[in-house]
Amino acid sequence: MVEHTHHPIYLIDYADGFMAKALKNPKIQVLTYVAEIKINIPPNAILIFQSDLPWGLPQNFVVDDSVTAFFWNCYPFNLIPVLPGRAREWMSASLFKTKLLLNTLLLPAKIKCRRFLEGLTKHGAIAFMDLPNLDLTEKALNFKIKIPTYLPILLPDTKIRSTRTLDPELALTGAWVGRIADFKINSLAFTLQEIQGWCDRNKMHFIFNVIGDGDRIGELKLLLQESAFLKINFLGSMSSNELEGFLAKDVDIVFAMGTSALEGARLEIPTVLLDFSYSKFPSYYKFKWLHDSNHFSLGAPLDLVDFSSGKNIDAIIHDLNNKSIIAKKCRKYFEDNHNLARNTALFIELAEKSSFRYHDFLKSTDGKKPAYYNIMKLFKTNKP
Repeated sequence: MVEHTHHPIYLIDYADGFMAKALKNPKIQVLTYVAEIKINIPPNAILIFQSDLPWGLPQNFVVDDSVTAFFWNCYPFNLIPVLPGRAREWMSASLFKTKLLLNTLLLPAKIKCRRFLEGLTKHGAIAFMDLPNLDLTEKALNFKIKIPTYLPILLPDTKIRSTRTLDPELALTGAWVGRIADFKINSLAFTLQEIQGWCDRNKMHFIFNVIGDGDRIGELKLLLQESAFLKINFLGSMSSNELEGFLAKDVDIVFAMGTSALEGARLEIPTVLLDFSYSKFPSYYKFKWLHDSNHFSLGAPLDLVDFSSGKNIDAIIHDLNNKSIIAKKCRKYFEDNHNLARNTALFIELAEKSSFRYHDFLKSTDGKKPAYYNIMKLFKTNKP
């Protein structure tokens, strides 16, 4: 973005925040965020946020009425109030459960979030990363956006390409890239069970590398059965350079969702786009290649998945007979839709068009936490 705008750019993050520690560009100034300390925002600044519940936004920014804000919705539940902990998983497991609580216990919070979304839409201040994000937000909050704006997830390109060719004498090698946590574990578990079924039916060997950490690894291992044909390696997290090198050299096919799916596609590796759920995947779930995705989707909650399309694991692996064709299609999909260099100008254009004034938001009651937050705090305090 620095190369595409004349505006000075600031990053506001905690002192030990990931972005603050990872940022190496001397042209970007880091402002340390402390909740109890006021932060002066320069006049005419554009604040850029990942979408959040209105009461989750900073209240300690000092702004004048020239400061605007732009929001990027990069997770389906960004603007949907949910209960914490395991209750959150139960509520998020289906659209029915989500709407049930939103229309009862969380109704005041839902009304506040819908009013906030109406304001963002009116002022051209929100873009959605893909159709599933938009679709779930609209359904949960009962609010239809007439002309939605999409801003797909963007990733820097790389000159590295996969150098691996299929060898009939060697086992196929696949990889999962991503955290093993909450809504992702069921996708990975289903994928591994389907690959194991293929291995056992065909008496074929398959090596599967799980790249990533998470608090559900132990739970995942308990779901897996012993197989003479499927070998699973848990490799933990890798740096960006390590990941690129490993995928390009040692992996035939990537299974992933979100930004992780783009990691495989930009390296010209056949990439299967997975959907997600807080509950177990049904046996009739179908896989799809990344390049068959619609409206920039990088994975959808199962409630929004079209089960009439897609392929079973046998068809996916059979497609690898034309590996170079599939790989090039995935690479082209990345270039056309998610390449950072091609879409930075769109990002800046959308942010500059926003007329949502943060000063007005701070004066409103939208940033006040709903009553149920205080009730939950009492339950936590009174725990034995």
